[in-house]
Amino acid sequence: MAWLTMGLRVSFVGIERVLLRLLGDDTHPLATSVLFFGTGALLLLPLARPWTWSDWSYLRWALPNGVLYALAYAFYVSALSTGEVSVIAPLGSTVSVFVIVFAFLVYAEPLGWGKCLGALFVTGGAVTLQPGRNLRQSLVSLLQPGPGRAMLIYALLTSVTRILDKGASASGVSPATYACTVFATVAGLQALWLLAQGLGREILQPLQRQPVIALCAGVCNAFSFLLLIEALHVFPVSIAEPLTAFSLLVSAGVAAVFLGERLAPRILPTLGIIAGTWLLAIGVGPGQAFSFLR
Repeated sequence: MAWLTMGLRVSFVGIERVLLRLLGDDTHPLATSVLFFGTGALLLLPLARPWTWSDWSYLRWALPNGVLYALAYAFYVSALSTGEVSVIAPLGSTVSVFVIVFAFLVYAEPLGWGKCLGALFVTGGAVTLQPGRNLRQSLVSLLQPGPGRAMLIYALLTSVTRILDKGASASGVSPATYACTVFATVAGLQALWLLAQGLGREILQPLQRQPVIALCAGVCNAFSFLLLIEALHVFPVSIAEPLTAFSLLVSAGVAAVFLGERLAPRILPTLGIIAGTWLLAIGVGPGQAFSFLR
């Protein structure tokens, strides 16, 4: 069941990225994010059943995480709204590099040579996906203002949220209750920011222009997060997050079909990132590569 949960999460995340790219044309990135999380919160509300809540202690995890997610997804949606999915999405896998470091510091999860090698693979793949004739130019391109840097900031912030997600899952809170609260916090904070900037009319524009895509994106977001919290009951966070990198294959395939993106120049760097995240997931010595499957 745990592997089915991760498999479904991988599929939802892969499709979600392409839907966000389709929503990104001519819409404010934060408006897309408000709709993205607001729809997810509404979908999860019947499962969360707030009228039955008696223990509110989980808010110590949910509210700080909601603030961090609001910041992280502002960068995430902005990056996917303006960049090519097959280039920008793999950069999100750098969250795995940050996660293994934080998981080691906070939860004392093992940090061995396998994980260090995996981090190099992920970083190298992310850099070579960027425009440039050599590694130095590609790195400079990545660090300049734009969708690449926005996705790196998203990865750093998200790595912190994953640590909090693990803490929430260990506390025994209902995944639906936790996810619904986080999503409502994100949508509320981002909506308030748009209203303060006089951009309240932007919030419903993605839904008015592309209602089916907007609703499908909300469904993918809600259930991919719910599945992550469920998976964290079984997997260490330093394994669950890298496994999500296989969603890159889903994103690349869907982007090629629906967006017409060319995949050939990106195949090797993307495979390098996937190989690196697999090493991050196993993070052990020879002969133990599949020990966590048992």
